[in-house]
Amino acid sequence: MRVKKNILLIFSSLIALLVGLTVIKSGFQYTFDADELYHAQQAFLIIKGFEPYTQFFINHSVIFHWFISPVILFGGTNIDTIYALRALMIVLFLLRLLFSFMIIKKLFGKIAALFFIFLLFLDPFNAMTSMQIRPDNLMLTVYLAGLLVMIKGVNLKSPAHFFISGLLLGLSFLITMKMAPSILAIFIIFGIYSLSIRKFSDLICLIIGFIVPLTIYSLIYLFNGSFPLMFQEVFIDSPKLIMSMYAPFGFLYQPYNAYIFGTADKPLTWVYVWLIPLWAAIGTYIAVAEVFSKKIIERIDLVKLVLVATLWIQWLILFFLNGVFVQYYLIYTWFMPMVAGYFYYYFLKNNVKNITLQNIFSVIFFILFIVFSVSSIKGNLAHAKISDKSTPELLKSYWKIIPENARVFPSILFRPITYTVPYGLIAQPELLPSSMRKKLPPVIDVLEANKADYIIVDDINVLNKLDNRFSSYLEEKFSRIKDGKIYVRKK
Repeated sequence: MRVKKNILLIFSSLIALLVGLTVIKSGFQYTFDADELYHAQQAFLIIKGFEPYTQFFINHSVIFHWFISPVILFGGTNIDTIYALRALMIVLFLLRLLFSFMIIKKLFGKIAALFFIFLLFLDPFNAMTSMQIRPDNLMLTVYLAGLLVMIKGVNLKSPAHFFISGLLLGLSFLITMKMAPSILAIFIIFGIYSLSIRKFSDLICLIIGFIVPLTIYSLIYLFNGSFPLMFQEVFIDSPKLIMSMYAPFGFLYQPYNAYIFGTADKPLTWVYVWLIPLWAAIGTYIAVAEVFSKKIIERIDLVKLVLVATLWIQWLILFFLNGVFVQYYLIYTWFMPMVAGYFYYYFLKNNVKNITLQNIFSVIFFILFIVFSVSSIKGNLAHAKISDKSTPELLKSYWKIIPENARVFPSILFRPITYTVPYGLIAQPELLPSSMRKKLPPVIDVLEANKADYIIVDDINVLNKLDNRFSSYLEEKFSRIKDGKIYVRKK
């Protein structure tokens, strides 16, 4: 019977590999989101010597932009570089798979870890977000590395490992603040445990490690005089920006959504995203019940509680945000199969004692996995064909006319900016919170002070909303290049 189970496991692994390859194909080829180009542009500006926070607005720390800068530096300012950045995101995706597999293997066993892989590959949200050029992907990778080092510290009883774990958790928080509530839960869980055993060395090392990257980053901007602006944009303006946009949690779960599911119908992957929270809830109950059924809670059990807390805290937060866009689904949809996989493993291992029934259920799970995999493959391949060829072509047409060092307004990819807010790559200015708009300097004054070389006019009405003098300013200072949308400063 073991041989038959191993055959099912081998076939399941091969199918999972096939699904995984289509996930990567979808992630690599899918059309570029405006946010991806926005982050690439911010890294480009840093390379060009522009100071973040003072010379251009950015509502993140620049750690992610430092991380991707070498690719832009060596790849050059072309479309191939954007695909190279996507390839880098795929490397992060594979690292997260490895880290997650190792975490689950240490906490719940190898079979549960394999179930995680199977379930993760079926999730259309992960196929959508896991390989986009976003800080979230680096943040989650670093967070998982922190959990993995924490497990090592628990097993070795090593304060040094807790310090390194805290360092990684602090770095994760700094990359983007989305992990803040989960990190707070870690401190609470380990704080209560430390209090109960009257030993605080591990907790102290964890906290000190967490503080180190925040301190170093703060000192960098304290010494160059831009700390107040950095703090304002990263920790105050960023939450305001999130709350100013409206996209309620759950709107992406609607059927007939080719944006997420690849096909405009009700595929089985749509059914899957409604089922996996239930499986994760059952897995959570099993894991938590196991921990608290013990007379003495072991240190490794704390990491199990951290895993569960990360999932459900990230899920609950989404109900309180106004703008829950696709990148906000990344964290909880990654942890959902981590916990749901344990439910399947536990069910087969402990609840089905009869060998015959175990075999029957194994076959049923195998058939279900094949059926869902077929739907996933179909959706991923369709998703991979959704590409916006017009954006790369438009950028190439701009690059042919506008020299690499020329200042442009509104902002376009891989060209220096003229105004402090890089309008043009993401949301229109009216989407900024009014408290932020009021602090922005007059557009025309800044364009003149910085001697803008080129202005791109898609819609003069949009520019007039920024400053009602824009039409006359454009006519006075700039000349249109042929019949296009590009205007060049008059000599």
